[in-house]
Amino acid sequence: MYTNEWNKKLTSQSYTSRMVPLKLFLQFMHDNGIYNTEVAAFEYLDTGGKGTKPKQKILPVPKDDFMKLIAKLEEKA
Repeated sequence: MYTNEWNKKLTSQSYTSRMVPLKLFLQFMHDNGIYNTEVAAFEYLDTGGKGTKPKQKILPVPKDDFMKLIAKLEEKA
């Protein structure tokens, strides 16, 4: 159910970037006897990027805003 919610809200790349650490963490816990994860659960931790949200266009930061950021960083340095 948890991963189904991700599927609706994330792009495939974002889905995978969240799923891989979760799967590795649970595998580590299982392998080291810290927490016994049901083996069947790993079937649902697919890292194939199931996200369905379309990619959004990434826009550059406007030059004026970027210059303000640089000025503030220099001021606080």
